[in-house]
Amino acid sequence: MPRITELKSNYIGKTVKKWMIDADMSQTELAQKIDMSPQLLGYKIKNNSFDYGNLIDIICALNVPDEKILKVMKK
Repeated sequence: MPRITELKSNYIGKTVKKWMIDADMSQTELAQKIDMSPQLLGYKIKNNSFDYGNLIDIICALNVPDEKILKVMKK
């Protein structure tokens, strides 16, 4: 799958962290829900190395509302 490179560096990583806080979910809990190791998820957050599939899994696991998704897409 293609990587997300169009957005500013670390923007997606910071956004995922905000979504985790809003959902009151730890990195370990999220990693378990999306079938990824916590270390790999941490690496992806830190290095902004998500692909579209990762983001879809994260959005579904965190139940991110459409408004927040659209806000990210506008940046």
